[in-house]
Amino acid sequence: YISDESDQIEIIFTRFKNLLTSETNIRTMLPLNSDKLKEENDELLMLTSSKNVAKIYDDFIREQPTDYLLMSVLPLYINDMILCALRESFCSEMSSRMLAMSTAKDNANDLIHSLTLEKNRSRQSAINRELNEISASVNALKDSGSFL
Repeated sequence: YISDESDQIEIIFTRFKNLLTSETNIRTMLPLNSDKLKEENDELLMLTSSKNVAKIYDDFIREQPTDYLLMSVLPLYINDMILCALRESFCSEMSSRMLAMSTAKDNANDLIHSLTLEKNRSRQSAINRELNEISASVNALKDSGSFL
C-alpha cells in the first residue's frame, strides 16, 4: 500500500455471531476512512457515547507532526485489526467444531439406541422361537404318550 502497488487492503474473515451462526465479513484496513468509524458495528477506533454513536474528535493538540503520529499508530492499528479478525475466525471455527461434534454425538447416540433395540428384538425373537420349539416338542411328546 505504501509503495503504491495496491489501492486498498481488505481482510476477509469469518465473524462470530453466536454458537449457531457465523458470517463472512470483509473489512477495509487501508485506506483509513473516517466514515468507517461511524459504522454501528465497527469496534475498532470507535469511541462511543451513551447512545452508542461514534464521536470523532479532530481538535487535538499534537506535539508531533500528524504524519509521524499516523505512522507510529498505523502498524498498531493494523496489527489489532488482524488480531481481531483472527480471534473472530478462531471463535467461529471452534463454535462450528463444537456444533459438529455435538451433532455427531447425538447421531452416534441415536445409532446406538436403534442398534440396541434391533439386537434386543432379534435376541427376544430367538428366545421366543426356542420356547415355541420346546413347547411344540412337549406337546408332541404328550400326544404320542412318551411323556412322563
